[in-house]
Amino acid sequence: MKREPLDIIWHGLASFPVFTNMDDDDKIKKDWRSPYRLKIWSDIAEQVLSKYGMRRLDAFEMTMPFVYDTPDGGHFFKTPGKN
Repeated sequence: MKREPLDIIWHGLASFPVFTNMDDDDKIKKDWRSPYRLKIWSDIAEQVLSKYGMRRLDAFEMTMPFVYDTPDGGHFFKTPGKN
């Protein structure tokens, strides 16, 4: 069976806001999803994937301007769409 090769587009990490109202359980977990760390991982993914010619959707840069407009800090369904 001959098939066309798959077109893969890597969907990057979305940005998360910095939460200041954390309870003790959250502090114990030490959530690693800070904007600074996510930006570092996003940049590493860009370098690695571009080496292999993989296309990438930069979700971090797309979501960062709206990070404090989300109802729960991680989903962007109420933010304005961009064409």
